[in-house]
Amino acid sequence: MKINFFWSVLLCLHFFVSSHAQIQDGVIDDPGDIAFVGYFFNGASGNNEGFSFLFLDDCPVGTKIRFDDEEWTGSSFDSENREGQILWENNTNGIIESGTVITITNPSNNSGFPISASLGVATEDNAGFVLTPDDQIYAYIGTRADPEVFLSFIGEDESLSVANATLSGTGLIKGETAFVINNGGFYSGLTDCEGEINSCVLMINDVDNWTLGDFSFPTGIPNSFSNTNTIATLGIGHIKANAIEFLVYPNPTSDKVIVNSNKEVVQIELLDMSGIVLLKAEGQKVLDVSLLSQGVYVLRVTTSEQTHVKQIVKY
Repeated sequence: MKINFFWSVLLCLHFFVSSHAQIQDGVIDDPGDIAFVGYFFNGASGNNEGFSFLFLDDCPVGTKIRFDDEEWTGSSFDSENREGQILWENNTNGIIESGTVITITNPSNNSGFPISASLGVATEDNAGFVLTPDDQIYAYIGTRADPEVFLSFIGEDESLSVANATLSGTGLIKGETAFVINNGGFYSGLTDCEGEINSCVLMINDVDNWTLGDFSFPTGIPNSFSNTNTIATLGIGHIKANAIEFLVYPNPTSDKVIVNSNKEVVQIELLDMSGIVLLKAEGQKVLDVSLLSQGVYVLRVTTSEQTHVKQIVKY
């Protein structure tokens, strides 16, 4: 009986830890695969508002994520089309690496302030997306009528003041895969995950690591996170099979970008945020960026097997 009891307890502990573990499998399909790192509402003006999210798993080409400001009641969204919805898609022709931050600016898409994404493409999939006080964003895979997986949450819910917005039925957990807050702000904590994705998720969703209140969006929001590949013990995480196959460093950088891959590097390209190719190198693993101005760029690396896309910060 003692032995059976021991193994029963061990099995329960394993299930509890695993059920809350961050899963890295090269697909955006699990709660916590993205985390919000910036959020600012400015009513219907459309100017200086938006949100930013971080990939904590690799994002394959064609991935679509919907961001909904309609309330979730526990079993469905409150209406079919009363409030708006943003559709983001990876149209970069490459894998967007874990650790990349995507910023959606002017999601209300009002006249004179068109919606834009720092990487990929964002469209107002359902008109009426407006960020206001007492608001929230649900991020999910699927459609409003059939949300398949909830990925993350930011804003107010029933625990604050919005009675008909809940995390119940989403699989998201406050402080772990959901950030419940009644104010705008941005994550201002550490950006080195040190390979421990579970700890990184908790760090990002901790209000003590945020700067809250009015700010000039997106100033202050991190451009990228480092060391976001899980290196954890059995039961704590999902060890990423290709974690050592592709690495870009240093990032941020002042002079050179180095690609470490055990696959043949066919081509390296550096693009500005509008998609214009600024630098190109074929058959090399080093790119000199010393002559470029400070800012955020997109590095596109084509190997013998696939294409990787990652944001690079030049300082």
